[in-house]
Amino acid sequence: MRKKWLIAGLVVVAVGAQGAAFWLDRAEDDRTPVAVATVAVDTGEVTVSVAATGTVRPATTRSLAFGIDGTVARVAVRPGSVVRAGAVLASADTTAAAAAVRQAQDDLDAAESVLDTAERVAAAAATAPAASSARGAAASEMPAGAVPPEDQAVAALDLEAQATGLDAIFTATERVNRARAALAEAKAALTGATITAPIAGTVMTVAGRVGSRVGKGAAFVTLADTYTLQVDASFPEADAGSLAEGQTATVTLADRVGEEFPADVVQVDPVGAVEGNLVTYGVILSFRTQPPGLLVGQTAAVEVRTSHVADTVRVPATAVRETDRGRGLVRVRTGATQAEREVTVGLRGDLYTQITGGLTSGEVVVRSW
Repeated sequence: MRKKWLIAGLVVVAVGAQGAAFWLDRAEDDRTPVAVATVAVDTGEVTVSVAATGTVRPATTRSLAFGIDGTVARVAVRPGSVVRAGAVLASADTTAAAAAVRQAQDDLDAAESVLDTAERVAAAAATAPAASSARGAAASEMPAGAVPPEDQAVAALDLEAQATGLDAIFTATERVNRARAALAEAKAALTGATITAPIAGTVMTVAGRVGSRVGKGAAFVTLADTYTLQVDASFPEADAGSLAEGQTATVTLADRVGEEFPADVVQVDPVGAVEGNLVTYGVILSFRTQPPGLLVGQTAAVEVRTSHVADTVRVPATAVRETDRGRGLVRVRTGATQAEREVTVGLRGDLYTQITGGLTSGEVVVRSW
């Protein structure tokens, strides 16, 4: 009996050993080599970009006001109206302004009449010296001290008349100048009773209606040049330092999925704006070709290319491990082996890194460390 149990135990041990060997062999078979992602070194573009969101806005917006205090007599537009340059948008009652122009014209006519009279009087007085000269010639032939008293009196009156005539002309001229200025001001006020469009565009707002009281200089109509739209965006200060006028950009719109619109940076604000704990800088971008059907106020995604190198040796940015300024390590794959190699790097882009030395196009490197 004991012998049977011993034999059974040996059988169990043998079977267990075979099972263990089977699972070890299977585990060994399951340890297949992990594939290493590689990529060929190529030649192409390396870029650095910064992104932000912005808003579509008119390039030019004008706030238009009446040039007089008065009552609105006519409103020819409403928000959304598209107008041409020179179109009448609104007008105020001109009764008082027209009367002021007529009164100013009457004042000018009267002043010019006074000046004309003064000039004629002065011209007449100017003939007196000729008579005085004739008397003076006759008197010169008389003995000294023999000039008749009446001639002396006439000469004095002649001088006084000339002085009086010149004073009258000066005073009348000043009056004419004041009257002309008053007439110009009255005409400007009459013109200011009508608001006309200085540019072609779309009316954004109208601040009143017929019968409303308006004040001189208070904005009544806001007009936007919707034929020239731009994108206003805000970038954090970490990105703003790399932005400059003339840089190229790409704009995408939520209602134009898959479309990209080229643009250029036309302005970077020199002073930042504080928004909570964040400082941002405003940037204006102009479309190279404005897309049709843009909506004022719609959101736009902006990507500005701040640095760029074309036709350069490059590898994916993840393939380079930075070791020092301008240097890095890559793992070069040759057949089934790989080895680290030091390279010199140029521009570190968003997707690629420029290689300026140590690699040639066509070599194979490990895609990432």
